Amino acid sequence: MDETYVWLDRLQGISDIRQNDSACTRHFREESFRLNAGYDNQGNEIKDFVLNKEPYNKSKILLAGKNFGCGSSREHAPWALSDFGIKCVISSSFADIFYNNCFKNGILPIKIDELTVLELAEYSKRKEEIDVNLENQEIKYGNKTIKFDIDAFKKKCLIEGLDDIGLSMEKVSHIDNFEKKIGVDKPCLLYTSDAA
Repeated sequence: MDETYVWLDRLQGISDIRQNDSACTRHFREESFRLNAGYDNQGNEIKDFVLNKEPYNKSKILLAGKNFGCGSSREHAPWALSDFGIKCVISSSFADIFYNNCFKNGILPIKIDELTVLELAEYSKRKEEIDVNLENQEIKYGNKTIKFDIDAFKKKCLIEGLDDIGLSMEKVSHIDNFEKKIGVDKPCLLYTSDAA
């Protein structure tokens, strides 16, 4: 398997291009990701592992192979990436569940065509600045700008730092009003500890 790790300055990203590898994340947990990402079985840091070296150990972007996140039906994979410091994953395709779990955990998954992912990886070897701008939906590197698509609601959630609980809390006044109204209109539907 051909692997290249590089540093992207603005967001301090990693490029992990895996040729012909769907990057199955079935076993992603924080401890296994860290173990596989530069620690031996006794938990000792592997000194020559690229992600244990400056500046790679501060990376925020992961460039990934196609179908990234396959095998991951729980949130462990995005949790592990987030715990490692990854804020953005760029790939030509993602497993659906992993893709949606990224948004719920504050990670921006960007889908762009595979040739552009490979071009980004080559450019990033220069250790020059690459800028990912969510608000403008752009990746800038050198004299190039790539636009990417993202669902407007998911974009809003990422920008505002909203997860499922945060979204519910935005509606708390409506929830309170509903509970008051139903308490008056249909009190039998409400459970109270005073009930005999």
